[in-house]
Amino acid sequence: MKSDEPQNIAQILAQLKATTKLGAHLDHAQIWERWNDIAGPEFAPRSHPMKVRKGVLTVAVANTVWMHKLSYEKQAMIEKINSLLSKDPIEEIYLTLPTNEDLPTPDPPQK
Repeated sequence: MKSDEPQNIAQILAQLKATTKLGAHLDHAQIWERWNDIAGPEFAPRSHPMKVRKGVLTVAVANTVWMHKLSYEKQAMIEKINSLLSKDPIEEIYLTLPTNEDLPTPDPPQK
């Protein structure tokens, strides 16, 4: 039975987070929000998370040298990420080079 009483938005979001696929997406959003902490000061400026699918986080890395270095940190990063998540843990990190579509578009020059 539905109540006509107003509910606190935080309670509504908490319920959605716990019971829907939206919750997993909200949970995984922490990866983007906390990327600097997860990747650390050496790797964060040279990489960025792209997507999460079936427990695999895809991360774009600036070049092959940084990809190689970051590959040694994958397990530690998975542990950091999973300590933040309440459900749908990350099982693997897939490192890739960014394509042109992945790169931010530069702002037009100001006149």
